Amino acid sequence: MIEKRYMYMSDEFLRSNPSVTAYNSPSINIRQSLTDATMPLLGAAAARRAIADWGQPASKITHLVMCTTVSGCMPGADFSLVKLLNLPLTTKRFMMYHAGCHGGGTALRLAENNPQSCTRLREERINQMVVSRLREEGIVYNLHRDLAFHIAANIEALMRKVIGALVDLNEEVFWVVHPGGRDILDRVARVLGLRDEKVAVSRERRSVERGMRTAGEGLELGLLLSFGPGLTMETILLRAPPIRPII
Repeated sequence: MIEKRYMYMSDEFLRSNPSVTAYNSPSINIRQSLTDATMPLLGAAAARRAIADWGQPASKITHLVMCTTVSGCMPGADFSLVKLLNLPLTTKRFMMYHAGCHGGGTALRLAENNPQSCTRLREERINQMVVSRLREEGIVYNLHRDLAFHIAANIEALMRKVIGALVDLNEEVFWVVHPGGRDILDRVARVLGLRDEKVAVSRERRSVERGMRTAGEGLELGLLLSFGPGLTMETILLRAPPIRPII
């Protein structure tokens, strides 16, 4: 059950733009104007938190990969983000539009091409279970009723390709699973034999934001799963850096 949703749109905005709340009503101009203006601000806030956690100066950033499901303007949000973060205009930028829910995983895959990246990834396209189309009322997603079934039917073989057959999925791996729906989380956990606590963070993210809790559990290896149109399954093998004692 989703306990809380976060929205940028205020009651005043919705009252002033009733087409946004009317099903199948043309409202793409209004929606795009809002997202084009506010999405870079959201990205900048997230980036500042990540940079602070990284502990290095922003001047060391050489590449910027940004993805969005909503905005389609050019110059894109990547250029706005460079200015908001005071990055050099020579920063190498890559912008992905309408990538779907797996876009975060795709961004990490692209970051792997940077020699400084510490991620490895495998990607497998299964079939047409998720379809996205741009309409006058905005972006419309259609999810097949058997989506969770197809994810569960293929997830174990995909995981073993990434991490191998001898790794204990409970004792040696932490999990970051795209919280696309309760049925998906339930089936993934059941098929892989994961204990409840292994997907607890994903369930909390789906339910309500609870700060900066980590899924790492002190383990070195992790698996990140995200699902998007296609069906596309992005799977990334994560390696947690060692925790250095504070001297």
